[in-house]
Amino acid sequence: MKLPFTQLFRSRRRYSLQMLAVLGLLPVLLALGGALLFSKASLDEVERSVANNLQLAAKADNRLQQVLLHQLPMELYLNELSSLITRFRSEFELLVLDPDRDDSAIIALHREMQQNYDRLPGSTPHLPEALKLHLMESSGIALELLEELLETSGSNDRQRLFRNSFIPLDDVFVSIEEINSQQIQINQDAQAALQQASLRSQNALSELRLKILRTEQLLLGVVVMILLVNLICWGAMGRVLRSRLALLAEFSQQVVAGDARRPPFSSTDSTGRLAVTLAQMGQRIRALLKEASHQAEMAEQARAEAEALAFYDPLTGLENRRSFNQRLDRAIALVHRGSARYALMYLDLDNFKHINDSLGHDVGDQLLIETARRLQQCIRQSDSLARLGGDEFGMIVQSASSGCSMMAERILQKLSVPLQIAEQSLIISCSIGIAYVRIDGDDATTLQKHADLALYKAKAMGRNNYQFFSPELHALALHRMRLLSELRQTLSEGGFCLHYQPKYCLESGEIRGLEALIRWPHPTEGMVSPAQFIPLAEETGLISELGNWVLRQACRDIRRMSAGKVALPVAVNLSGRQFYDGKLVDTVQLILREYGVDPCLLELEVTETVLIDDIDASINLLQGLRDLGVSIAIDDFGMGFSSLNYLKRLPIDVLKIDRNFVMHVADDSKDRAIVNTIVELAHRLDLKVVAEGIETLEQQAYLSRIGCDIGQGYLLARPDALDCLSLNSPVEIQ
Repeated sequence: MKLPFTQLFRSRRRYSLQMLAVLGLLPVLLALGGALLFSKASLDEVERSVANNLQLAAKADNRLQQVLLHQLPMELYLNELSSLITRFRSEFELLVLDPDRDDSAIIALHREMQQNYDRLPGSTPHLPEALKLHLMESSGIALELLEELLETSGSNDRQRLFRNSFIPLDDVFVSIEEINSQQIQINQDAQAALQQASLRSQNALSELRLKILRTEQLLLGVVVMILLVNLICWGAMGRVLRSRLALLAEFSQQVVAGDARRPPFSSTDSTGRLAVTLAQMGQRIRALLKEASHQAEMAEQARAEAEALAFYDPLTGLENRRSFNQRLDRAIALVHRGSARYALMYLDLDNFKHINDSLGHDVGDQLLIETARRLQQCIRQSDSLARLGGDEFGMIVQSASSGCSMMAERILQKLSVPLQIAEQSLIISCSIGIAYVRIDGDDATTLQKHADLALYKAKAMGRNNYQFFSPELHALALHRMRLLSELRQTLSEGGFCLHYQPKYCLESGEIRGLEALIRWPHPTEGMVSPAQFIPLAEETGLISELGNWVLRQACRDIRRMSAGKVALPVAVNLSGRQFYDGKLVDTVQLILREYGVDPCLLELEVTETVLIDDIDASINLLQGLRDLGVSIAIDDFGMGFSSLNYLKRLPIDVLKIDRNFVMHVADDSKDRAIVNTIVELAHRLDLKVVAEGIETLEQQAYLSRIGCDIGQGYLLARPDALDCLSLNSPVEIQ
């Protein structure tokens, strides 16, 4: 007999893979569904039975726990009550037999029984109400007998009361025994209920194990049947699938060649749908190629838009540096043709970094946007405005020289109006540098460099002003760049030297110390003033390295003087950057140890403007230096924002009066008042006072008269090399 599957595949009719899968899995699914329904019904029944039994067992266990929880306190209470009644009977009997006996034991017993009676309701919260009333009544009888005994004083009355108390007390004992027996019965009932519930749960679990075993056997049979059916079905499906794949491969080649016709299968079949999909893919690819061409055109358009956006600043909406440079080139070309006159203006906001650091970049961005808006209000249609980067703006102005001045004045006035940003009222200013096209430069690079030099001069002139470029600025810039280059080289080669200016006691004329002053012996320009190269060193960050060199050279000279039996303290100035570099104390300690110098021979001078930047950090730093043993002096005292509170807290030794006060002390009453106050204040704070810049006998005489300790200036001695100074002879004080 031929199998149904064999007859099916030998038929000329084409059957789909889905039909074969359904024919193979249908009996399996029916058998599995029946097994699952049977198993589910059995398991649900057992689950309900187990749940009911567990619920009953839980109730019984809860009841037993409650009984056991309150049985022990109840037994303790009843035992205590029995003990009290027994003691009461004994004490009562002794009291009757001995009339002279003290009532203190009865009183104590009454107090215990009263306490026992008072806590009875709280000790038996779960006792049945009838038993609780019975127990309350029994305890009350014993308590009433006690109270009656305490109220009875005669011997006969007490004997009569003793005889009458036997029956009530016996009743109390009987009540206690009844309560005990009832409590025991409740306990036994609860235990029996728990045992019954446990037995029923065991029976239910046994039934559950049996039904689970039957279910496992049923499922095992179903699994075996599934395996057999799957083996037969997959064998047949593999044969059909191979023939379908061959036809599908042939159709795919037709699709690739572009001459695909009708798919070889029905579209409802999986392979038929795949063939249809291949045909659709060919059409889709041709559509995608067309779409890709369209997208390329759009990308080209977007690139053009992005290139246009590249010429504008995204924050302010102004032109950027790239667009500005192109406009500048066109303006230069127009000037060369003689058709117009243009000037280049560079604008830079003053102290913008401080606003960014203190108020945040969001406020800084809003400030830039508002600045751009105000600048747009100042320019004309023929002018150009751009943001060149950061807080720097550029303008190309079509105007004569007077027009540029009026434009710059208008800008300064416009920006001086306070701004309200983030609940902050901000007042800003800018510095402006101006260079004329063709007059100050024929190309964009030269014009921008010259406008920047004029801007730098405006910054140096105190900010909030405008400056025009001049050839002298270019010469100064070249000279500055050359000095900067030579400064680095001189520092690396050790080409600096120290001159020392003596400090004298204004009373005796004896020398009391020296101040180290750095000098630069330039090979072509002679002795370069510190006012020229110190600012360069501060701008480039070389000031710390230069200051450390001065410290080392001064300590080297102190050691040399000490070897020559001349021990004079030497004062060294500290810059602000050197003071706050975080390594000053360690550096000073290392240099002192390196040269073996006594710390008391080194004096460090710091200006008060440096100290008040961070007064707490300054105090800690100065204290660290004083702990090394060096002296601390405040230089240029009176020129900063002096505060007596700060002066009181600072660990210092010397105040140096600024030369601006000493200069007019002989002929200006206000300067005399300031100097007098400083001297008196310093002496009251136990500080020494040094007056610097003494250049006339009148100045020296007045300072000596008011008690100034030490003087320094050209009148007494000029700075010079150490070997050229006379350190042993006093100066003549008239």
